Order: sequence, then C-alpha cells, then structure tokens
Amino acid sequence: MVIMSAGDETIRRRLTALNDSDIRNELRSRGVHTGPVDSSTRELWRRRLGKLLERRLSDFSSDEEPDTTSHQTRRTGNGNCSNGNVAAQISTNRRRFFSQKSISFATVCIPRVLLGGVCIFFVILTASYLATTSRSPTSSSEDGNVYFDCISRGKKEPCWEGNTLTSCLEHIQGIWSNSSEAKGRFECGRLATNDTCYIPLHALDVSVRECVVEHINANVQWNLSVLDSSQTPLKEPPSGLYIVSTVAVKPRSCLYREALNSWAYSNRCYLAAILISSALYAAVKYYLRRRASKKEFERRSLQLVEEILDVLKTNHLHSTQSAPYMAINHVRDMLLPPTKRGHSDLALWQTAVRFISEHESRVRVEEQRIEGEDFLVWRWLQPKALAVTNALQSRGWKGQAFDTSREKFDPPSNCLKIRNMFDLDSETDPDWQTAVRDAILGKCIDIVAILDIQLDSSSRDGVVYLKCSDKHAAHQTYKRLHGWWYLTKDIVSVRFITEERYHQRFPLAVHVKTPLKPFHNGASYTTNPVPFDPSTDSIYTQRP
Repeated sequence: MVIMSAGDETIRRRLTALNDSDIRNELRSRGVHTGPVDSSTRELWRRRLGKLLERRLSDFSSDEEPDTTSHQTRRTGNGNCSNGNVAAQISTNRRRFFSQKSISFATVCIPRVLLGGVCIFFVILTASYLATTSRSPTSSSEDGNVYFDCISRGKKEPCWEGNTLTSCLEHIQGIWSNSSEAKGRFECGRLATNDTCYIPLHALDVSVRECVVEHINANVQWNLSVLDSSQTPLKEPPSGLYIVSTVAVKPRSCLYREALNSWAYSNRCYLAAILISSALYAAVKYYLRRRASKKEFERRSLQLVEEILDVLKTNHLHSTQSAPYMAINHVRDMLLPPTKRGHSDLALWQTAVRFISEHESRVRVEEQRIEGEDFLVWRWLQPKALAVTNALQSRGWKGQAFDTSREKFDPPSNCLKIRNMFDLDSETDPDWQTAVRDAILGKCIDIVAILDIQLDSSSRDGVVYLKCSDKHAAHQTYKRLHGWWYLTKDIVSVRFITEERYHQRFPLAVHVKTPLKPFHNGASYTTNPVPFDPSTDSIYTQRP
C-alpha cells in the first residue's frame, strides 16, 4: 500500500465534489484567470486547483519537516522555532547585514574618495600653473626692476617723482593686462584680429607717456615692447608708438583645452589602443549577451513547447470525448497569466506556436466553433495507449553508475530502504507516487516476490521502503536497484533494514502475503509485461 497523507485525500475528495462553476470560482478567488470550464477542460482546471491547494497545505505544514533517519521534528512546541534556531537565524542575518554594508562601502565609497582625490590634485596643479603664468610686471621680483625715481637717482634725468611715477606704473600694469589678455584671446580663437593687442601711446595721458616708454625700454623682463606704427601688423595705423605684450595670458578654459590636446597628442598611441580595446570588448560583450539572450529565448520557447504538449497530452488522456481538442488561446491563457503577457512573453508564445505548427506531427491545427465563436484549436493525434506508454517511459531509469550483479554476500534481511527515488520539489503529477511504485516493480518485473512498497512522501531524500517474501528476493532486488540513476540527479542507494523495524513503521505489512504487480501497463519496463486490467481502479493491486 502506498502511503498517502490525510491532507492529500481531503483535497482529492473536495475536488471531486466541485462542479464547473465551483472550480471556476475557486480558481478566480486565488487570482487565476480561467477560461470556459466544460467537459473538455474540467480535468485540467481541477488538477491546477489541486496543485494550488497542495501548495497552500505545504505552506501551513512546513514547520513539521521530519528527519528521514530519526523521524523527529526539527521544530518544538506548537510550531515555533527553538531558541537555538532563533539565535542562529539572528546571527546569520546580522552577518549578512554587515557583509552587505562592507561590500557597499568598498564598492561605492572607495572609488568616490579616489576620484575626489585625483580631482583635487589636478585643481591644485592647475591653480599653481596659472599663478606662475599670469603675474603682472609690477608684481615681479624687485631685484631686476629699474625705476626712474628722482629721489633714488638724485634728480638725474630722466626721473619722475612720487605721484607721477605711481601713475606711470599703474598705466604700465593696465597696458600689460589688456595687451596680454587680448593676445591670449586671439591665440585661442576668440578674437578675429589682434588689433586690440597693440595699445597706442597717444591714448595715454601726456604726463606719463615718456615715463611709460622709458620704463618699458629699461625693463625687458616685463615682456612689453614699444613699436613704431610701421612695425605693427595694423592696417593704416596712425603714426606714433604702440605698446604690445610679448606674452599671452589665455583664459583657463583655453589652457585646459590646450593641456588636454597636448596630453592626447603625446599619448595618442595609448589612447588609440585603449579605444580599440574598449570597442572590441564592447563588441564581444554585446555578442555574448546577444548569444546568451538568444539561447535563453530558445530554451524558454522549447520549455513552453513542452508545457503545451503536456497540457494537450493530459487533456487527451483524461477527456471523455472521442477526439478532444483545445483552443490555442485557451491554452495560452492557462500557461501565461495576465501579468506575463507583455511583448517579450507574447513573442515567446508565438515562437512556440510556430514551432509546434512546423515541427510537431502529433498536433494538428484545426478551426472549431466553440460556444458560437470560431477558434483555432490543437488536436492531439497520438493514440491513448501509446500516450500512456510514453508517459511511463518518461519516468524510466536513466542508466547504471556501477555494476552490482557480481556482488556476493548473505542478505541480512528481506526488507530494504531505498533512497533518491523522488524529489519533492519537482514532483507535480498527482499520481507520482504510483509512478515511482510502478518504476520499482517494472525494474524488478521478474522477481515475483515483492510484497509491500511504502513511500515516505515527506522525505527530502526520496525514501522508499520495500518488503520481499524472502532474503533471496531482497538480494535480487538490491542488485536490480542499487547504483542506478532514476529521475533525480543522485544515484539510487539501497540498504537492508530489519523486518522488525519495517513492521514497527508499517504494521499492516505483517499480513501482506500476495506479491504486487504494476498498476499501469508494464510494457515500458520489460519485454514480458504483466497484462493491465482496465477494470481495476485500485492503486494497490496484486499479481494474479
């Protein structure tokens, strides 16, 4: 007898008692958009409602996960966590919180600090450069300057006294500023001509003209020159003298641009290499991303095709109609909820529909009238008997990891404990327990001595218990199952347990004397199957 929990039996009875409108209302109350519920779709919607109820039941009973070896609960009291588990959880959350903070600081703050330091360094460097290149002539060192002061020269000509000398030097400083800045703007391209670089001497006061000329000629370090009108590039200049700066004071933006251009020119080879490498990296990354996206799209489309085929196959097996069909839009509404009907999901659906139309010979596209409206429908063409056989073969054995046929030892008992026969997280078929039981019986079809099979449906290790009529049969079963791959990714392992332990766990097995046979057709396991009796509706059947 296969173990079935009370919750599963309650759900099954409840689903059987629901009519079409009740099924529709139950699904809509749980946020599932439903289409029409009739004789062709009733079983599909009932199975989906059953999955939702089982998921809710598992959520309520998740605090009672048993240990598969000791069968003691991991929770204490009325479902609350023990103090040790609470402390461990709090410690784990605290470590995760601080690790996230440290990662955030390392990935965000440190780069910003480094970038800020680099910016400050270049600002200081630029300011110091500008301070050294924009000094006016009167702010230069006093050691090399020559001033014609009557007090210091003892009235020796030429000389000028206090106020006149001060006004003269102020005029020189203004001339230098205007001429050098105009020359800088001209060299930076902000002025069309350099006419403003030349300051005419007649524009100055008469009292300071001679003083300005004498001081400029005597102080070459001031970077000012006195030119005749014929020496200037001016067009038809008035006759007389002109003063021009020999240096250019450029705006800061111009200095930054020239410095950047100079640096780029001197490092043009490195920059070209960096740009080419970046372009190649971006192109390769884009190509890999597109290829991964394309592969992911193909994987999802093929997965959707399998889901569609599974829906059609299930409808074909459980429908009471002779030639059942399903509307394409109805299948779409079953598999794609309203929240997943965006542009990308609809493109995925169209790709799956096109794949089935072009490459799937078991499905035919037709046009049918459903409730007064024409629909494109899918019809499954495979016979039901072949569909059942393929469904059982899909749960077949995958291969043998190591050979156990030559192992010779005395079996200690006639009872076995088998691990890794199922995975609770991936079992969605309501009849998966029967399928696991049939897989074991089909693998051991010629051993007519298996009396009892029990599944621990709450085990995370996929544990199945098995009882044989004698030790020899248990030894043969061990060699048939141990070391094989089944549906799970782990290898099936078998070990012996005592008959007393088996009867302690399953008291009803004491009175079982008749060997078992598979519930479904055994053709998927052996070339000499046990005939399947359609009139038998019991999950627990016996060999004749």
